[in-house]
Amino acid sequence: MRTCPGASDWCAKNCYNGDTSGEVDFNRPLWFANERHAREDPEGLGRLLLLQLADAAKSATPPVVAVRVHSSGDFFGDRYVAMWRDIADAVPQHLFWAYTRSWAIPGMLPALDELRQMPNFQLFASVDHTMGDPPDGWRVSRVRDPRTPGTDAEGPRPKVRQIACPEEYREGIDCAKCRFCLLPRIGDVIFNVH
Repeated sequence: MRTCPGASDWCAKNCYNGDTSGEVDFNRPLWFANERHAREDPEGLGRLLLLQLADAAKSATPPVVAVRVHSSGDFFGDRYVAMWRDIADAVPQHLFWAYTRSWAIPGMLPALDELRQMPNFQLFASVDHTMGDPPDGWRVSRVRDPRTPGTDAEGPRPKVRQIACPEEYREGIDCAKCRFCLLPRIGDVIFNVH
């Protein structure tokens, strides 16, 4: 939870990346090394990521790379948010998306709003049933917990398209095939707790 300043208590308790049972295989040493690099030298990490994107684009047809920012962790500071803004700005042909609870930290909202305005970056306010509403204009990713009655975070948002993440229930579908979260501002997504 070191890189999740906006996490709710519910999120901390249910974090699938916090699983230490061994059922899920995470490369924690690499995560910790990446976190250290992001905190100590975000500009250097940004240059490294741009090189990796250029390398990945060589084998992509068309040469567009889709990047989910954070399979674990979150935006934890303005310099780190600026690093991602600079990366997205440097490679406008590539697509980025992220889910963040850092919107709940008032001091981080201006930097996140700047990132959210990038044409190739889709930023979702991640929420669960214990959190308040995100700022107006944000796409939302809701987490629902089917194990607990009354915790469905699927609150109605008039005139906003919402879909349940198809990767969770349709064989052969992944983010690259679905692309719902990659496309500019077309609606909200709902996830089941992992």
